[in-house]
Amino acid sequence: MFTCSNLSVFCFTHIPGSLNVDRRQSPFDIALTDRPDIMSLPNTPDHIRALCDNCRTCSSLPHISRLPRIKYMRIIFLRQVHRMNLDTSLTLVNLARAFAGETQARTRYLMYARQARNEGLETLARTVELIADNEFAHAREFFEHLTQDVTKMFDNINIDAGYPFQIGATTDNMRFAAEGENSEASIIYPDFAKVAASEGFERISHLFTLTAGVERGHNAAFTEIAQRLTDGTLYRREKPVVWKCANCGFERIGDAAWDTCPLCSYGQGWVELNLDVRV
Repeated sequence: MFTCSNLSVFCFTHIPGSLNVDRRQSPFDIALTDRPDIMSLPNTPDHIRALCDNCRTCSSLPHISRLPRIKYMRIIFLRQVHRMNLDTSLTLVNLARAFAGETQARTRYLMYARQARNEGLETLARTVELIADNEFAHAREFFEHLTQDVTKMFDNINIDAGYPFQIGATTDNMRFAAEGENSEASIIYPDFAKVAASEGFERISHLFTLTAGVERGHNAAFTEIAQRLTDGTLYRREKPVVWKCANCGFERIGDAAWDTCPLCSYGQGWVELNLDVRV
């Protein structure tokens, strides 16, 4: 089945035969003038797309005449699953909520990283900053849909949503972060995905689902860090593991990391984390 990435499709009808293309004509003109029989077909679909047999590139009809070396085309009929206008949909509001949530999470995590550094936990701070970078990437994806999938860009989108404003010592911050990530992974984004799918925005629904999976991993990382800070096992294990200094690269196998690096004298907070969860 041929599927256009810009359209949600569940069926198509292929009209056999080739067309001699006059490049001065638009494909829409060709469809009407050279193949008038298309209008008499039963169940005429809502949208038409063209597939260039030369380059096999899918394009909207108004643009396909600009493709190079077009010799002939097949006319492909696609029936579109009902899709709302994003401008007036609940998915638009959910995208704005998600964008706001991700940008705020990134800012909170940068604050949490600063607090961790103040406590001498350099590699923990770097781990939190890495997750903050992930949140920025999520926000950018949501922002692109908000600005590129609409008929006009909005000066303002009103949203009604709650966001956490919590900060404390690093152990507390890791718990706060874990709670927020769990909410996104288990409730918020799955609900947004369902709404987007029901409104016909399959790509946006898929984006919410994929993002929920990443947030699930973030939740696991923050949860493990918080637990290890609480029980004192951030730099200690029951079995020997490799500990490495993030500053000078010194390594040693043992059931606990050093208090001060034997090579560069940096503190324990510069020892790379050995988390069970991959970040």
